Amino acid sequence: MREPSTSRELLRVRQGADRTPDRRVTACNVKVFWPADLLDSHDDALILGWHNSPTDLFVIDLVSNVYRTGLEQPVDLDGLVTKYANSQVSQFCGKQPLSILGQAFSSTTSFVAASEHMLFCRFTNNNIYPSFCLKDSKAAVQLIIFERPDPHRMQYFSLAPIPFEVDANSDKINGDDFAVLRSDKTHGGPLIGLSKLHLNQMNCSREVAMVLQRNLPQLGSRRARNRAQSFHDVVRKSASSTIARFSATISYAFHDSAWPALKNGVAFILSLVVSLLGYWSSLLRTELPLIGIALVELSVLARELDFRLQRIRGWPEDYATLRRRKKDWASITNYHPDYIKFYNGLWLIANDLIIGIYVVSICHTNEDILADALYGFIENFTLDTVSRAMWWLKGWPAGLKLNNELATFLGDLFLWLLGTWRGALTAAYPHFPWIIRSVGICGFLGASISVALISDCLSLLTLHLHLFYHACAKVYGWQVSALVSLFHLFRGKKRNVLRHRIDSNDYDLDQLLLGTVLFTLLVFLFPTVLVFYVTFAIARIAIRFLRTALDMVLAFLVQLPLFGLLLRIKDAKRLPGGLRFSRLDVPPPEKSSFKGKAAMSIVYIEPKPLPIDVMFAAFAARQRSIMGSTINLARLFSDTVQGTL
Repeated sequence: MREPSTSRELLRVRQGADRTPDRRVTACNVKVFWPADLLDSHDDALILGWHNSPTDLFVIDLVSNVYRTGLEQPVDLDGLVTKYANSQVSQFCGKQPLSILGQAFSSTTSFVAASEHMLFCRFTNNNIYPSFCLKDSKAAVQLIIFERPDPHRMQYFSLAPIPFEVDANSDKINGDDFAVLRSDKTHGGPLIGLSKLHLNQMNCSREVAMVLQRNLPQLGSRRARNRAQSFHDVVRKSASSTIARFSATISYAFHDSAWPALKNGVAFILSLVVSLLGYWSSLLRTELPLIGIALVELSVLARELDFRLQRIRGWPEDYATLRRRKKDWASITNYHPDYIKFYNGLWLIANDLIIGIYVVSICHTNEDILADALYGFIENFTLDTVSRAMWWLKGWPAGLKLNNELATFLGDLFLWLLGTWRGALTAAYPHFPWIIRSVGICGFLGASISVALISDCLSLLTLHLHLFYHACAKVYGWQVSALVSLFHLFRGKKRNVLRHRIDSNDYDLDQLLLGTVLFTLLVFLFPTVLVFYVTFAIARIAIRFLRTALDMVLAFLVQLPLFGLLLRIKDAKRLPGGLRFSRLDVPPPEKSSFKGKAAMSIVYIEPKPLPIDVMFAAFAARQRSIMGSTINLARLFSDTVQGTL
């Protein structure tokens, strides 16, 4: 097919398929949807397709004149012999019967217009596009050319980008959209209205044409209907029927006895597995009796296991949905998002397991080395570094003159707690290889499970810093609250807790004197509390950065649209991101053109591949939500000041 000469996107999408185009569009123009593969056919033929309206014709196929007798009456899709039920695809395409729209003539055939048809075209050797003649001499033809998508390869047209996140409350792929190609002043052509019906007909055109070709001998071939059968044909038909009856007997016996029992047994086993997985998931979501928090809120490993269980629980239903797709016409595009969602989950888990096997190999081979490295990391960065910081804060850090008694008390307290934690860590050091071994064993369930266990181990081994921060944050919060209240006392005001505002108040002399003494004490003690709080806040932020990095790795392993990316590389037509309309130049008329040739404009429709940013939109949103409170410096500073890290 000749490539379009221009490629300008003039697409506008509106909601509501029931909206009709502007009447100026259909008043003097006849839209003819013509598959691009039919441009190569230059023989005499009947134009068969859907007659949507007097100004809207959709061409399905060019049929030889041999079948004219059987096609004189419109052919209902429900009457064609197919593997699947035709009612859904008939409703999908507007319940329009297939009828003869007109005739096509070659360049060597004399043109004779028949009054019962409204569309006539002629192919010439020097022009790839047909020339048209209409019953209405004042009407013009809008030839809309499109490449028919292959439904068996799951190619289709869609006005909206394919949804990667399937929402049960949202409409399916095409929705009730309406696309409009506006007129171009340079060409003077009117605009085009493209509705949901046209999209469905374009998506079904290839499969309907294939079914029609298989049914043509039964519909209209006089030679196949009138030819007498020979002796060889009778013998071959008799043998085929005998074999078919024998095969049908065996098949019926299997389907009536063995298959139902096997099917019910498999369904029973699957229901037990799904119920067991649901029970385990509910245990992970149940609040613990003493602390009132569920495991999925405490542990990253529990959260990841729950996510994996929920995904596996949905597989039988998703697989049943895909099985229903195989029992239906391939042109029905409602199952495509479910297909991508199901196989994207399978691909991610398969890659997760492959990477997990590699993690198992690394942990098994370097178990002692990794255990020593883990112990050295915890000892150097969470014990020795913090101990040096405590000794530094007990003096005059950076020239700040702190309260010696309070600084010594807090420093000695945290040093004693660090010593206790060091003793516990030293006692647990012989078991560190077991931790590495556990991380490796989790790799058999996937690398994401290993990463989740590493995140939990990091939280457990840095638990002392978590407790130190919360202790300092409590003291810091109490002191800031007391300073604010005493500052209001100096101003002769107090906070009204009922109305949430600051009101004036008359204080006694004793109250003012006591407030002045307490305020002075807290002001001089506040820098000492502040430096200890800031020290452990920095440690808290560093741990949050490490856990955020691990969460990002987890999101990369379990939520990356890998299958969609491979489909985008392999066949972009399986992931449509809308439509692109291009206006083609009309070839100059030939001298031998027939009389009454209608004015014509040509438009080429092609699918736009799904943009990469749309494909990764959900994944990027997930990454932003993970990094939101950690990377956002304003939010981080606000949480640090408020003591809510």
